[in-house]
Amino acid sequence: MALFKNLLGKILSNPLVKVTIIIIFIINLSLGIFGTFFIKDGVKYEHLFEKDSLITEGIRINFKYFTRYSYPFHIIINETLDYSNIKIQNSIKTLLRKFEEHPNIAGEEFAVSWMKFYKEFQKTPVAKFSLQGYNMSNERDFIDGLRNVFFNIRAAQSFSNDVVFNSNNTHILYSRFFIMGKELSSSQIETDLLRDLLKIADESDIAVLVHCIKSSVIEQGIIIRQMIYQLFWITAVLITATFLIFVPSISVSIVVAISVVCTVVETLGYMSLWGNNLDIISMMSLILCVGFSVNYPAHISYAYFMSHCKTANEKLKDSLYRLGFPILQGSMTTALGILILYSDTYFLLAFVKIVILVAMETAFHALFFIPVILALVFAIF
Repeated sequence: MALFKNLLGKILSNPLVKVTIIIIFIINLSLGIFGTFFIKDGVKYEHLFEKDSLITEGIRINFKYFTRYSYPFHIIINETLDYSNIKIQNSIKTLLRKFEEHPNIAGEEFAVSWMKFYKEFQKTPVAKFSLQGYNMSNERDFIDGLRNVFFNIRAAQSFSNDVVFNSNNTHILYSRFFIMGKELSSSQIETDLLRDLLKIADESDIAVLVHCIKSSVIEQGIIIRQMIYQLFWITAVLITATFLIFVPSISVSIVVAISVVCTVVETLGYMSLWGNNLDIISMMSLILCVGFSVNYPAHISYAYFMSHCKTANEKLKDSLYRLGFPILQGSMTTALGILILYSDTYFLLAFVKIVILVAMETAFHALFFIPVILALVFAIF
């Protein structure tokens, strides 16, 4: 304890050292922000299991050899439309064409559209006889011909699963079309593709849902990014409000909030550079570690604020005397203790990396950055 007061406290009291600490903080934060630009979303399926497991080998082989045409995406029209209306038909064709123009979607020849085959069927000689008397521009006739004629043809019976009628079969409530994924050679490409398809759907005038067999896994990565952004601001506001209740100092509360948010940003950036994706596992680890990142900055700030010393540098030394050694002990034991969980299993490895990063960043903020900043703030004001 005396060593932290007499040695570290004396070093940090030097104006040149204070400037150096601030510069290191800026560089550290800049590298963290830089790393956030390279964050990849979603779980890498090949990392969820042991490297030598049959599941991992199957995923690897699939991504390596069988991704030219991977799996279909469901394009679901999520509103009641009059499909007999030529404008509606053209709007759906235009929408499907936008999806098909994506570089990771196969061309029109791989799309499956009940409406397209129904329109082609209407031009056949069989249709001229079986649909005689039907007016395809009339919604009721269009639906009757679809249900009673087209869906009764053996080759078209599978399309009956792609259309949902209302209770009295007078309107089409929902319908479904298929487009084929292409060159999906990694989980990151799958995530980027689904994000692009969802964007096209959002921009459409027609209510559209996009779904695929992996949607539940892929979309969590997209949603988690938004949740992490919200975590920054919610954490900062709650910490500031809570700290003001116990320590009535706006400047101290703001410093603690800035420290915690910067710790999360830095952890995200270095996590990305260290090879971790932004997924449900890393998000849970970050949320658990937010409390850890609040703990030491709050204690050192409280010790500084409650110190009875007169000058800013004396307060700095006193706060380090009281809490410097416990913070070092806590950070080291946390980092060393978590190494016991180290293994090749992705979710354990991700948790270990994040806890170590948070421990290191929190220790730096609590032992160096916050005492220096508070000393400068109290010296000025």
